[in-house]
Amino acid sequence: MPKEVKKRGRRADRKRKEEAAAEVVQELEEHIPGVDRKHVPQEEGYYGGERGQPEDSQFYGLLTEEEAEYFRNADEVLEANQFYDVEERGLFISNVYREADGKELKIANSQGCSRLLEKLVLLSTPRQLKKLWRVFSGHFLNLVQHQFASHCCEVLFERSVVVASRELDPDYVAAHDETTGTDEVFASMESLFLYMLNELEPQLKPLITHRFASHPLRALLLILSGQPVSSSASASLVQSRKKKNISITSDFAPPEERPRGAAIEVPASFQDAIEKILAATSGTLSVEEIRSMAVHQVGSPTLQVLLQLEMRKGRKQKAKSGDGLLSKLTGISTTETPEGEGETEAGDEDKPSSFFSNLLYDPVGSHLAEKIMSYAQKREFKKLYKAHFKTRMGSLARNETAGFVVCKVLEKLSKELLQEAMGEIIPQVKGMIERSQVAVIKTLIDCCARQGVETSGLAKAIAGAYACSSEELIFKMLNTTPEELIPKEVEEGKEPPRVKRDPKQRHGSLLAQSMLQLPGEFHRMVCESIVAQIPSTVVNLSKHPQGSHVVQSLLLSPHSTTPDKRKLLNLLGGSFTVLAMHPAGSHIVDAAWIATNGIMNYKQSIAQELINSEGEIRESFFGRTVWRNWNMDKYKTRRSEWFNLAKEAGLISSVGTLKLSNDSESKGLGQGQGQERKKTALELARERYGSAKRTAPGQPITGANALAQNKRQRVG
Repeated sequence: MPKEVKKRGRRADRKRKEEAAAEVVQELEEHIPGVDRKHVPQEEGYYGGERGQPEDSQFYGLLTEEEAEYFRNADEVLEANQFYDVEERGLFISNVYREADGKELKIANSQGCSRLLEKLVLLSTPRQLKKLWRVFSGHFLNLVQHQFASHCCEVLFERSVVVASRELDPDYVAAHDETTGTDEVFASMESLFLYMLNELEPQLKPLITHRFASHPLRALLLILSGQPVSSSASASLVQSRKKKNISITSDFAPPEERPRGAAIEVPASFQDAIEKILAATSGTLSVEEIRSMAVHQVGSPTLQVLLQLEMRKGRKQKAKSGDGLLSKLTGISTTETPEGEGETEAGDEDKPSSFFSNLLYDPVGSHLAEKIMSYAQKREFKKLYKAHFKTRMGSLARNETAGFVVCKVLEKLSKELLQEAMGEIIPQVKGMIERSQVAVIKTLIDCCARQGVETSGLAKAIAGAYACSSEELIFKMLNTTPEELIPKEVEEGKEPPRVKRDPKQRHGSLLAQSMLQLPGEFHRMVCESIVAQIPSTVVNLSKHPQGSHVVQSLLLSPHSTTPDKRKLLNLLGGSFTVLAMHPAGSHIVDAAWIATNGIMNYKQSIAQELINSEGEIRESFFGRTVWRNWNMDKYKTRRSEWFNLAKEAGLISSVGTLKLSNDSESKGLGQGQGQERKKTALELARERYGSAKRTAPGQPITGANALAQNKRQRVG
């Protein structure tokens, strides 16, 4: 028999490949001292520098073509959401659950149908949720590591914690016990969460840096602590940038019971579970592993959540649990010690200090440093500030990455420390403005305004850094020229070119807006630069996506005097019709309604300009919004009522938002708190007429009242 042809030197070839791979890993080691990248998972299944247990790759089967088609059609029906009422939609969901009986795990792992399961979870009753929990029980370790099923778990956790919170009330449990008369055994949502945690806890260490499991794990940690996952701060830690949010919302949870983004009461056992998880992670993770995780793209956000939960603990809890993740990461002691004895020697903190200092310059680690400085308690914050920031604020502020951490530090400094920090930053202002790194300067101005710190030296440094005439200042700040503001002509039949967003223009606009909120030199610099332009330039600036915010801030600034407003309104005179029909300029016209309080002749002049172009304004979407905000129908037909309304209309609140009249609709303008206008005789008569026709309790609802109530029920 012929022998199989074998290649000689297979072992030597394998050895050469392993040596080459080792050299590549050595070359890719990060510049941060003390970080050993071998503890960071370089591929799935490699955890903490050693081969962990293999993933639970259990296969649940595939849906048939008929089943997949049915569930895709059901997904489209839920997305359209064209049901007659809530009962009809509930009946449809029950039918979908009946068809999905025994196929829940297949649907969760299906690329085309997992979105349907997410929507079903959002719209499910507590009984349906618990049935899904029982199906998933024993499979959570596999589901959270799956690309599509992990999203279903994340939604299930967030939706179920509402039920767990309500079950704390015994009356709610008695009223919603749906197992009476059935063979089902009642299980509280709290117990279902704890069973799931028992399944995940042995594998928490590898799940922290898992590509898919880390997202539901972060959501679970926040949920167990009672924090909202839907808030903007939490969403940035939990959700991936590629995640597509679901548009439908649940009708089960009444909005008045738990507003979106609000904290929720959780059982005490959840807090105990958090303590157990924190103790397990801080005890099993070594210093090298924590440092590696701090600069890991997937592990760093999970570590941020763990540190956030740890830093929220009280002093007694910290003293009981001892030093945790923060102590291992930064080298400072988090346990309570007598005053004067808590400081460690400088030589004992050399290595941790050098790591944390270099962490500020890392693109991934700087996010973790931001979170630490934001949530650190007073004692830990003082230690970190003294060790890593106090004498280096200037050099850190001029760095593009470390500057974000400096912004968080400035927001927590006291008045005296803020003055010292400003003295360190002022020499670096010129270099930062030349590189358009003005975020730190903007934050410093806002903090000084809040603390009441003298800013004349900072104003001189900013003026000297731009080194231009008063007319050129606004264009230097917005990184543009008057010629670039002129709109380009577009040929007929062609769409206008998209304007590319320039981060430099946005940061410059934010800096100018902050300067307008301070009196004295800051306000004068920006105000004089705008009013020194010719009318056409000011109009083009009001149409600019970023420049319009500056013009609006000038009109609404509490430090803008009446002569300043008159100069600006004179420059805009004759162009309010064009601005009213522009997406950005319409906000300027809305702001003019507030800015003209006390100068009625200007308000009447703008209203007359709008009424002269009524036909054009009504054909524009933005023009119709301005028409409502200016109450132009009353100006046209009931001039005396319009004058009374104009004298009592919107006030500028302390944060610069607008308050419009009660019968006008706002276009993104905040509803402030102010004095309510006096109701007219006609409105009082309408209220008396409506109260007379209102039916008494217990009487049948007929006529227009029945139609109105039916409409409210269908909407709700």
